[in-house]
Amino acid sequence: MKFQNILNGAVCGLFAVTIASAFFTSCKKDNTKLEGWNLVWNDEFNGKQLDTEKWGFQIGTGSQYGLVGWGNNELQYYTKDNAYIENGSLVLEAKKEEKGGMHYTSSRIRTMAEDESPLFTKTYGRIEAKIKMPKGSGFWPAFWMLPATDAYSTWAASGELDIMEAKGRLPNRVYGTLHFGQPSPGNRYSGSMYKFPDEEKIDGWHVYAVEWEPDSIKWLVDGNVYYEMSQWWSIGANQKEPYAYPAPYDKPFYILINFALGGNFDGDAVLDESLLPAKMYIDYVRVYDKEEGYPEKIERPALKADKLTMSPAKAEIALSDTVSFSATADEGLPVKPEFSITESGISGSQISNSGTLIPGKLDAGKDTAEITVTAKYQNIESKVPVTVIKEKDFSKFFSTSSHTNGGNNEDEAAFQYPGYMCLWADEGWCGSQVSITDTVATEKFYSVTREVTGENWFNTQIFYVLDAGNYDVSFTMKSTSSGFVTIGQLGEENKVVELKANQPKKIEYNVNNIKKGQILSLQLGSGSSEPVNLPDGTFTISDFSVTKK
Repeated sequence: MKFQNILNGAVCGLFAVTIASAFFTSCKKDNTKLEGWNLVWNDEFNGKQLDTEKWGFQIGTGSQYGLVGWGNNELQYYTKDNAYIENGSLVLEAKKEEKGGMHYTSSRIRTMAEDESPLFTKTYGRIEAKIKMPKGSGFWPAFWMLPATDAYSTWAASGELDIMEAKGRLPNRVYGTLHFGQPSPGNRYSGSMYKFPDEEKIDGWHVYAVEWEPDSIKWLVDGNVYYEMSQWWSIGANQKEPYAYPAPYDKPFYILINFALGGNFDGDAVLDESLLPAKMYIDYVRVYDKEEGYPEKIERPALKADKLTMSPAKAEIALSDTVSFSATADEGLPVKPEFSITESGISGSQISNSGTLIPGKLDAGKDTAEITVTAKYQNIESKVPVTVIKEKDFSKFFSTSSHTNGGNNEDEAAFQYPGYMCLWADEGWCGSQVSITDTVATEKFYSVTREVTGENWFNTQIFYVLDAGNYDVSFTMKSTSSGFVTIGQLGEENKVVELKANQPKKIEYNVNNIKKGQILSLQLGSGSSEPVNLPDGTFTISDFSVTKK
């Protein structure tokens, strides 16, 4: 198969030397025939402009979907103008130009119309494209697929199939990945890297493909299989059991091609502006069906578990609390193990078949006890230590009763639960993943995000102080736009900070002579009659840490 395509290309090249350029244009494409497969859809990009009966555009920063930066901290604004046909290939061009509050533009196309109606979708088959891509730090070209509907719930329970992603900073390799599992943050992924032989790089023409069947997915580069996967699963919101295999990869998916800049995929690699404009070329996209068809009834391949992982990995609870455990095996597949417990310093504890632990009674004279929870699946075990105490002491920092924050609305209660660090921005809400060690409280799992347009301030309450004293506060701040922010109300002095677009910045603040009962809050903006100085865009404030001196 591979030899046949090379031969066809060579013959075409020989003829092109001696005949008219018109013939060269018509024969330059590789042969569309593929042994064992039937072509069912393709675009050879031979027209004068992109065929909008096959492709639709996605415009902007993703904010229309609630995904600012397309959910990946990307730096570009997508436009239609950055996609065009050139010499029989589709070009997606990235440029340095201002658009919609971003400093760069590029393009993103998909086989879905702008009104979200499908133009082309596929379940199973071989999906391939011939592509060449630019080298350079911060370049993130991709060829991938998403589900046409959220049949199994939101991302990534309904899946995502990344046929090819490249890091321009590392031009001798590409990546293929499968996303599945539960809705985020319970999503899982599995994939691999293909490293080009010899001196080959992403800036040469290569064919990237997947062969997707009901019980396996293979990733290929230039006909070489470099990864194969058969263990995936899907659990919808509020479900305990996975959907029947091969969900979610038994539903129609559509095709996407985009050229992103920056973003999380390469760890927010610094974009090399000197290489802009840059072009991603797509010679063709082709979709095939297997001639012999696909099996209608399949079973999940037998899982031979080598490792059992329990969640949580450890726990500390009060006598009045319960804690629930779950287990996954190898690829993250949820399994139903047999649970058992052993006790020390406590008696009468129980654990249900579903993994919920209910502490018993502490032995006489004991303030703490230890319970070991054991999960067993097939021939493997996992153990988790649980410390049981009479009651947790959250009094170092936090109110043990509801506290009204004194905002504009009387019903805004920012501190409703003992032990919770409270982050309030217009709507009362308390975080639930607070860890407390000695005199340090940190909240790493919750962030405040605020859309700002023409505003000069907003307020975020951090916690309600029970003990007078001096505190060190730190947090991370990021804005989608560059500008100056004045931080106030944390201490006696305002602090002016310069933010650069999409670049996280750690802020440290000393708060002295705090009074007992005071609300420690964070105000961004001028807080005075000064001109508006909050840059329009999206602010994210996260990773709070509060330390009492």
